Amino acid sequence: KLVLTNDAYHYQAVYLGTWLRTGDAGCLVVAMDYDNVNVGFSYDLNYSDLREASSRKGGFEISFRYIIKDKPIGRVKYTICPDYI
Repeated sequence: KLVLTNDAYHYQAVYLGTWLRTGDAGCLVVAMDYDNVNVGFSYDLNYSDLREASSRKGGFEISFRYIIKDKPIGRVKYTICPDYI
C-alpha cells in the first residue's frame, strides 16, 4: 500500500499485491482508494485440478467498494433523576 495523499480533505492510496489459496489458486491485485471509494482490478490464476475446466485460463475481476465511515459520537445528554427512583 502506497499512500499518495492523506490530508484533511482527501485520502488516496494504491495497492499492489497477491493472494494465495494453498493448493488451489492465486490472484494478482491492483487497487486504488480515493476518499471513500475503492476500485480494484485482479486476475485469478488457477493451479489446481480445476485448471482443466477453465482451459488453463485465468479470469479478470473488477471490484468496487464504498466505505461508510462512522459518524462521530455526539455528546450524550443525561437526565437528572430523583434519588427515590
